[in-house]
Amino acid sequence: MLAASLTMGAQTGDAPGQDSRVDLGVVYEHPADAVGQELCFYVQLDGLQESWNPFGTRFVPDRFVKARVWGDRQRLWDRFDYHNPVGEIFVPLDSRLADKLIGAQRYQRLLCVGSVRYLRCGRPWIEVTRIYTARKSVAEGSLLHVIRGAELHARKAFSMARDEYARAITPELPKAVRLELEGFIKVCRAE
Repeated sequence: MLAASLTMGAQTGDAPGQDSRVDLGVVYEHPADAVGQELCFYVQLDGLQESWNPFGTRFVPDRFVKARVWGDRQRLWDRFDYHNPVGEIFVPLDSRLADKLIGAQRYQRLLCVGSVRYLRCGRPWIEVTRIYTARKSVAEGSLLHVIRGAELHARKAFSMARDEYARAITPELPKAVRLELEGFIKVCRAE
C-alpha cells in the first residue's frame, strides 16, 4: 500500500494542485517500503522527547531533536489514539527546523518532508528536512468539545452531545475532521 502511495506521489508530486502526501500511519505499517524515499506527511505534535537510545544511529540527543507525533488520521478524542502517538520524527538540533519544532505548540499540525533513514526495532526513524505550519489544525478547545460530546453521546444525552460537537467545529479544522464531526451531529439528530 505504501509503495503504491509513494509511486503515485512521485508521479503527481510536480503537478500543481496534486496531493503527494502519505499517511504517517501507513509508513509505520510498511516502513521498509519507505527507506530512502522522500516523504511528505502531516503530523500533530504531541511533544518533544529529551533523551532516548539512538540504537547505533546518528540520531543522538546531542545533535538531534526528537518529537513524538500523532498521524494525521489519528483522532485525539479517541482514548487509544491519544495515548498512542503513531511515531517520532527527528530534526538536526543546530537548525532553523529545530527552532520551529521546539517553538510549536502541542496539537499543532505540521506538514513535514523527510526520509526514513533507519529501521530500528521494526520502526522507521524519520529525519525531517522541511517543516511547514499547517493552516488547518485541531485546537485544544475543539478537542475538549469533541471529548465532552462523546461522553454525552455515550450517556444518550444526544441533544447536548450534538451541541458540543457543533461547538468543536471551527474554520481552522482540517476537512476530514470537520466531516467526521458533522457525521457525529447527524447521528445525534437521528437518535
